[in-house]
Amino acid sequence: MDVILKQAQIPQGNRRVRADILVADGKIAGYVNDSTGVVAKTTIDCQGYLVLPGAI
Repeated sequence: MDVILKQAQIPQGNRRVRADILVADGKIAGYVNDSTGVVAKTTIDCQGYLVLPGAI
């Protein structure tokens, strides 16, 4: 992984879910509840922030 966005708030319908967003080669590679054990070049703490996947 290139980047992990930790504890991001992601909109889903009319609610927000908290997840870690995994980014590889400039694209979203996936979402996980806990990225512990995933190695990345950069980790960004997004706790408390709304993250819009189209804006990453």
